[in-house]
Amino acid sequence: MSTKKTIGNKNVPATGHALLGDDGNPFGLANVGGTIYSGVVPTDIENMGWLRETILGFTRDAELETLRDVWPGNEEGLTLPATAQQIIIDSTSGQDAVAGDGARRITIEGLDGDYRMQSEEVVMSGATDAHTINEYIRINKMYVSQAGTGLGHAEGDIISRYETGGVPRQLAVIPENHNTSASAIFTVPLGYTAIVTNWKAFTSIPNPMVDTWSALSVMLHLRSNYNNYSGLQLNTFKTYDLMGCTGFSQCQFSPSFLFPETSDIKVSVGSTVSIGTETAYTMTSVGLYLRPN
Repeated sequence: MSTKKTIGNKNVPATGHALLGDDGNPFGLANVGGTIYSGVVPTDIENMGWLRETILGFTRDAELETLRDVWPGNEEGLTLPATAQQIIIDSTSGQDAVAGDGARRITIEGLDGDYRMQSEEVVMSGATDAHTINEYIRINKMYVSQAGTGLGHAEGDIISRYETGGVPRQLAVIPENHNTSASAIFTVPLGYTAIVTNWKAFTSIPNPMVDTWSALSVMLHLRSNYNNYSGLQLNTFKTYDLMGCTGFSQCQFSPSFLFPETSDIKVSVGSTVSIGTETAYTMTSVGLYLRPN
């Protein structure tokens, strides 16, 4: 694996300067302290090489007294790989296979060991392990790229995982009857700056009149994997924004935060008291642009 470049080119500014375009002019983004910025997204982005991304996530969990990452996996929190490696993929349904009614092929979008974007298509084999050809340090998205005679979605939970010390760790998951992964975590590729333009959450429980309900705290976290930017912590997630949602409610913020390349963005949810025996439902969406550095 090659050595990662030092982040410090003209488009990732030093403290106290606005984010600059290739022509050296600011994009109307105001410095709000350190090297994390807020502001507006320029209107003419189609010819500027910007990419649009939406980070979707949901979780169902009856034990939200502790903080939980918003994702449909079987663990409270995602444990991300420390190094790039091949990813293992299987399904809880035998119909997610090359001759099945469900997902026959899926596409993985992720990052290599240098945090550069890469993707590939994987042929599904049901409950039998399939492996990626490339090695990944992050999986940002998985989606069904070819389906059988069904409705174009996965017939079971399609799970990507890796192993560390012989222990399997789940990554992105495409839930049963869905066609896209629903893990609210995203890593900014090398060579890009992420501009988070909005994020929102919807929370509910099946029977709020019966169950004890308290406000759920939905939190946007960030961490730096290389440079200890002001406002970010090296290798440690820091809560950067928070909103409270109660009952059947939708909350939305429009912060226009800017986050540097290789930083991890994730959403978590939790409550300080028990929400009863029913299963809570939390769905989140983070909208962002990737701007080339």
